Amino acid sequence: MKLTYLVSALGLLSTAALAQNTAPLTEAQMMQYTSKASKAIIGARADANISLGQEFATLSSTGSTVITRTITHPDASYIKLHFKNVNLANGGKLVVRSADGSERYEYTEANMHAATVNSKLGDDGVTSFSAMSISAETAIVEYTPGSASDSGQISTQAITPAVIDFYDHGTENTPMMEAMNASTDVGIESTCGVNERRDVQCWAGSNPTEFERSRPVARLLMNGSGLCTGWRVGPDNRMFTNEHCVGSASELA
Repeated sequence: MKLTYLVSALGLLSTAALAQNTAPLTEAQMMQYTSKASKAIIGARADANISLGQEFATLSSTGSTVITRTITHPDASYIKLHFKNVNLANGGKLVVRSADGSERYEYTEANMHAATVNSKLGDDGVTSFSAMSISAETAIVEYTPGSASDSGQISTQAITPAVIDFYDHGTENTPMMEAMNASTDVGIESTCGVNERRDVQCWAGSNPTEFERSRPVARLLMNGSGLCTGWRVGPDNRMFTNEHCVGSASELA
């Protein structure tokens, strides 16, 4: 698993200022130091090739056919599944959920807003896409293929059923990251003073004002493995983040 770490731009600027005997930084120097920040890579990709064929189908309580598969990656903090050959036409439905049902994402022909489409993988957002990640080591898939419109489509579905061809998985609590947080070595990426980084919920009682102000702050998981920080801007689910996290609008398409 490849690991990099999010570098604090403020920390870099402070280090640079001290190195220059508190001389003011030029704009070029600021760009030089802030450009060294990078998103943390906390995940990896695993090949799966898990078929969603009719041999895994059962009848639901409503009498419809549902193909159910369970995908587990031990000790993962999240799993993000990638699908291909999915048929959601004419009433098809794909559900990806956690084992306890606390997370559930449903995909239909008219509702694909939770899908991730990566053109570099050849995704079209209809038959091939990634589902929203599940924050657990296990994800359950429930798939009802759409009804075929003709005999040719029926034959195609039988030959090339939907498949989970790979999934992304990862965890933040890796031994390397924990060792870095506990280290007392001083370097360019070191925390100044005592490392007080804790989950925000830990500060809810002692620092309620700061805790409330943290609500617009989000953790961004990009391309199944990149971790960065973003901020919600306004009421319309618009996000603000750093260029080293998302470098262009095309990356969000």
